[in-house]
This record gives sequence, C-alpha cells and structure tokens, in this order.
Amino acid sequence: MKKIISSKLFKIISIYVVILGLLAILLGTFCLNGSKKIFNDIEKITAVPHRKLEIIKDKENLGLVNDNSGQDFKILQLSDIHLSCSYATYENDLSAIKAVEKVVRSTAPDFIVLTGDIIYPSILHLNCNNDLIAKAIIQLMENLSIPWSVTYGNHDTESYSTCTREQISTLYENAPSCLFYRGPENIYGSGNYLVKLYNYDRSLNQVLVMMDSNSYVPNSFINDYDNIHEDQIEWYSNTLNKICEEEKRIVPSILYIHIPFKEYKIAWDMYLAGSSEVTYIDGGALEGFSGPKREDSMFETIEKIQSTKAVFCGHDHLNTYAISYKNVILSYGMSIDYLAYPTIYHKTSQRGGTLVSISPDGTFSFERIYLKDL
Repeated sequence: MKKIISSKLFKIISIYVVILGLLAILLGTFCLNGSKKIFNDIEKITAVPHRKLEIIKDKENLGLVNDNSGQDFKILQLSDIHLSCSYATYENDLSAIKAVEKVVRSTAPDFIVLTGDIIYPSILHLNCNNDLIAKAIIQLMENLSIPWSVTYGNHDTESYSTCTREQISTLYENAPSCLFYRGPENIYGSGNYLVKLYNYDRSLNQVLVMMDSNSYVPNSFINDYDNIHEDQIEWYSNTLNKICEEEKRIVPSILYIHIPFKEYKIAWDMYLAGSSEVTYIDGGALEGFSGPKREDSMFETIEKIQSTKAVFCGHDHLNTYAISYKNVILSYGMSIDYLAYPTIYHKTSQRGGTLVSISPDGTFSFERIYLKDL
C-alpha cells in the first residue's frame, strides 16, 4: 500500500516538475525574444516636416549648424519612454510611440534629446531583449527623421538584459540621424559627449553636454542609485574649460542627464521652506526624490566653471518642476511612460516634452509641451 502511494506521489511530483519546466522554458523564450508587433506600427510613422540643418557626425565634434533664417535652435527633450516590446505590453508601447510622435509633430524641433529609460527590459513584462527595444527606438526616431541623441538611464541596460551599454551604444552610433558618441573609454559610463550648436557664420553658440548618470551603486543590496563619478566630472571640467579657453569667453552650455543629483532635492526643499535663495519657475513635485545618496562634486563644478546654465533630467516620472538655484536652472523633463509605474497609464499631467529655444546670442528659454493639450 505504501509503495502504491509513493508511486502515485512520485508521478504527481514528476508531472508538476515537467509543467514547471515547460513554463520556465516558455517564460524564458518570451523574455529572451520579446515581440516585434510594435514594429508594424512604427513602420507607419512618417517624417516630420522640419528645418534641414547641417549635421556634423564626427564623433569628436558632433554638432548642428543653424541656417541663415535667424530662427532659434529648437531642442526637444523627451524622457522615460519605457518601451518594452513584449507580448504583454503592446498597448502600452503603442500609446508611448503615439505620444512621442504627437509631441514631435507638434513642435517640429531641430534636435531631440532622449534622457534615459528609453528602453525598458523587464522580467516582469516578459522581455529582457534590450537589443530589440533599442532597434525599435532607432526605427521610430529615424522615421521621424529629426536629428536626435540619447543619454542612458538606470533601466536601459539592466543587469539581466541581453546587451550591455557598450553593445547598445554601437547601435546608436550607427543610426544615421543619431548624434550619439560613447565618449572617452578611460572614464566611467557610456555616453559622455558633447553636441555643439553653431550659428550660420560657424561661431559656437551653445554646447549640449550629455552625461551618463549611471544606474545602480555596484554591489548595493537594494539597488541604490549611482551618481556621476569623479572621473566623469573631471572630463566635464576639462572639456568645458578647454572650449572656454579656445573661445576666450565662457561658452554657455546645457547639461542633459537621467538621474537628478542631490541639489534638485536641496533646492526644492529650500523653496518649500520659503527661502529667498531659490526661484521657482514652474511645475510641481508629485513624488519623492529618488536620486543618489553618495556625495559628488558635480554641482560644485558646474558653479565653478559657470558655463552650464541649466540641467534637464528625467527619472522621477511625476516630478515636473524647474527651479533656479545658485544661478543654475534645475529642471525635470516631462515623461512619456505608460508602463513602469502602477496606474500611470491613466495619469496625464506629467506627460509630454520640454522644448528649449536657443537664440543666436546663446540666451535661451524653455516651455513645457503637455500631451493632454495637443
């Protein structure tokens, strides 16, 4: 009798093991491959009419040259698209690409900067294939036919995703309209580089600084967010100081990153406390600050060089504020995300883009482009 029971129990356990094994194989197949369904929708997106500016694709000297129309440069920031390209996220992905197209078509910018978490490989959403997602993003941006660039976020190349930052960087560098450069190999991160904006007479107008704000502190137990490393800050300092020395003036610059540094929180807290040392510009904070805990000298270096007049980041999807602190504008970008935050699909106030207008004399202004108003 005991042998019969043991035999039946063994068979039941064996069946469960086989079922679990098959489910694991099926799940693994989905996660490693993803879905190409969204590509069919991306293929339908057509070029956005815009000014055709000269593009400089030399990796050591990326840039755009303005035409003789006298118009301002128009730089559009889009952030946190969180495209996932899985069977489980098709509707979210479709909403995201439609949102991107609508904002781009309504602004017709000269240049687009994607500030991180553009790619969203996720075990939870059944796709770890960030190579596939990167190719979807590239096709989307190339179909829109406007020069673009990208900075990395913490999700673009998760540890469990199929490709590293270096491998994804190769895809971006080879995209015809993408002004991305992985940057010096001897410093931390991938994607520390400049995009220079030239006036029609070839005088240098503005420098757009792209920096990898990295992802998580190495070996951290709870995935603490990393900060910008000191060798990156040294590169930032040396590079801008050299340009200012060559130009014999302080050349204005704008910094684009993904994860905000601690001064975003410091300045906002000072504003809430009624401090006269900060100036509120626009937007609000609908979630807490989730930046790095470790100290760095990034903001102090910005202060010292006096080149960077504004910093635009992403990361905290529901924060949209801009505030001036020690003569530097610290601004969150608008997010696109329809997927990463619970219930965010139906939230609307944070979704859109940020459009910077840079005049021929290097002064600039910016405005929020709210998707809900388009």
